[in-house]
Amino acid sequence: MKKRNCMADLLKFVFAIIIVLYHSKNLVEVEGTSIFTLGVISVDFFFLVSGYFLAVGIDKKPYAEGVTLGQDTRNFMLHKICGFLPNYYIAWVIAFLVRHLYRAPYSGSVAVDLLEGIRELNFLEMTGIGEGGYIVNNVTWYLSAMLVAMLLLYPLGRKYKDTYFYIIAPIIVLLLYGFLFQNYLNLKKPYYWVAGLMMKGTIRAFADIAFGCIIYKAASFLKSKQYTAVTKAIFTLLEIAMWGGSMWYMYKHLASKHDYDLVLMFAFGLLITMGGLSWSSDINWGKVGEKITAWLGEFSFSLFLGHGFWSQSFDKLFNAGDWAYKKKLVIYFAIAIATGLFIMYSSKLLRYIWDKNKEKITSVFVRKQIES
Repeated sequence: MKKRNCMADLLKFVFAIIIVLYHSKNLVEVEGTSIFTLGVISVDFFFLVSGYFLAVGIDKKPYAEGVTLGQDTRNFMLHKICGFLPNYYIAWVIAFLVRHLYRAPYSGSVAVDLLEGIRELNFLEMTGIGEGGYIVNNVTWYLSAMLVAMLLLYPLGRKYKDTYFYIIAPIIVLLLYGFLFQNYLNLKKPYYWVAGLMMKGTIRAFADIAFGCIIYKAASFLKSKQYTAVTKAIFTLLEIAMWGGSMWYMYKHLASKHDYDLVLMFAFGLLITMGGLSWSSDINWGKVGEKITAWLGEFSFSLFLGHGFWSQSFDKLFNAGDWAYKKKLVIYFAIAIATGLFIMYSSKLLRYIWDKNKEKITSVFVRKQIES
């Protein structure tokens, strides 16, 4: 049985927490007075992780007999979407209800907002189709951008595997990061429409996911070697420096040209962590530890989906304009955790109901074909 990477699960949870704390900026009036003021770059960590596992699928997934590249890509995308669909829709419904408990100044009627929400429900906001419209749960731009990028990168990798890993992915990374640096310097504001072509967040997704694929290939090469205790110690110190240093920098700094340095730190950290190159991979977490970290890794996604709209609505919902930031933060954080738990377990319940009653539910909408 393959050993679970507990450190990777723990990192997912930590970076999800950082994103939640970053959005506490909506609780204050002056930029920089909240904590993890550069937590927005945590999204790039998740893009890199998505790219790593995309590369695993490209490199190791067996080809089904008689399945074309188009069908293979369709199956991959459907599997990816179905994996998070219940969580996504439950979070969207909660966000819609919360946002309409008060009259948001940029929203129209409930009917109009529901109509515009169709674009978001179909992951279209990072295509540009939803740009300028009513966004219910604005953190979900990450999923929209991820799906757009994977829809191109997955078939490229499957069709031209070695060329993709060694030539196409590096070119994508270098050119897109260079383009963003020269035109925008930092990585903030994913909803910018860039050069009449695509959203800034989508460009980030392409660059980060392609970079994640490179990390996978480099990790595969490095972990095939046998290392001495000295080398393990060096890798361990580098791992601590990459994760600790990046989190320290995100704590109180604002977006700048150093955003790209943070992405590089994430990349080196992931290379070591996912490659099992340091002593952290030798930690005996035990069955309980593995269960806890696995749960935290799974919970991180629901937490990510279930917090942003609370920070945007907090002052008006609770009439909290005069409250101290620390008081707001504690209450907001507790609500975000509770919402994440509800999203996670209600999604599990829906999946359980579907698995137990799939044929009955399907028969309501689709007639069963009679074999001749």
